[in-house]
Amino acid sequence: KKHGESISVILLHGFGGTPDNMSQVWGQALHHLLPSSHVRVKCPAAPVRSVSCYAGVEVPAWYDYFTDRRTAGEETVDHRHVEETRQRLLGVVEKEVARVGADR
Repeated sequence: KKHGESISVILLHGFGGTPDNMSQVWGQALHHLLPSSHVRVKCPAAPVRSVSCYAGVEVPAWYDYFTDRRTAGEETVDHRHVEETRQRLLGVVEKEVARVGADR
């Protein structure tokens, strides 16, 4: 453990967002709710990728979107990217568990 940190919180930004967006808003909120000397906030960055439903515009995205239904239904996404993201995030979680301890 580093500096007595015993809690890790992993925050994922949304489509087109950045880790800075997440840490500025949610990281600060979490530090008010939890003892700040014991909390580590981790905000990994999504890769910048071409997004099909937006004519290939490149933005930070955890996976490619093939559709943009707004709020009208679930999107069609690239499931290979979803699996890549799952594997990557599993690695982030495993590193945090090793750092903080599995008993936490």
